[in-house]
Amino acid sequence: MGIVVLVVSTTADSPVPPRTTTTVMAAPQPPLPPLPSTTEPPPVTASLPPVHVSSSFDGHASAPVFVFPDALDEETRLRLMKPERGEGSGYPNFEVGRWRVDAGGVPSAEAEVDGVRRSMSKHSVQVTNKHGEQMRVLDVRAVVLERRPAFAGTLLLDTGIEAPDLAPASVDLDQPEGRLVSAQSGRPLLDVEPLVAERGETARVDFTAFTSAHDYLWELRLTVQYGDSEPEELVIRSDGTVDGPPFHTTAWNRDWHYAGGAHELHSGPCCYAG
Repeated sequence: MGIVVLVVSTTADSPVPPRTTTTVMAAPQPPLPPLPSTTEPPPVTASLPPVHVSSSFDGHASAPVFVFPDALDEETRLRLMKPERGEGSGYPNFEVGRWRVDAGGVPSAEAEVDGVRRSMSKHSVQVTNKHGEQMRVLDVRAVVLERRPAFAGTLLLDTGIEAPDLAPASVDLDQPEGRLVSAQSGRPLLDVEPLVAERGETARVDFTAFTSAHDYLWELRLTVQYGDSEPEELVIRSDGTVDGPPFHTTAWNRDWHYAGGAHELHSGPCCYAG
């Protein structure tokens, strides 16, 4: 079995918020069919070497949206919308973003796909080959661990922050296949861009995860092969481990009903003014 080093970065990395039984006034949510499987999957790699994880949101500060599972009380909401520091200075955005995550908020954004506005998160995964033989990625897909109703607590929408650009690849979590496709052609990603790495080289995939109606906890699975050895499956969570916090992508809509309301704010390019 080869040695693999993973470097994972995500624009929507966040702790799993508290569970909620509140449902949102949205379109009906059909049952999610199981992922199709026609062959026995390769053996799963039980452990991964240490990894480095970073977020391009700088602590979720640049997320234009935070969705909360429960209605925030007025004091908490006001503090998370416009925190006051005094003496005319402002809190850096990354501090406020971290407070929102700690309060149960899930960072998100939206993008227009084929004329439809969709909720999104953006991720980047790098796999560095430390094996003596060439590494080929044979399959890459998102596997849903849990699907829940979209949150209906509180929505904070920051009009001062733009959504990140779409990645070259994407995955639709509302579809059962879960495989990554080329954002431009819609063809399977590995048919368009083979992922191969010699010893010491890195195979990288940047992708956007979409949903329109649900809250998803999910993980990424890569099937890799070194030389002529038997393929093996790497399980990657949001912190680069096998069993750490899952990736989290949640649906939202400013027109939905939220028990704690939908609130707009404007942070500015740097800081929340005190």
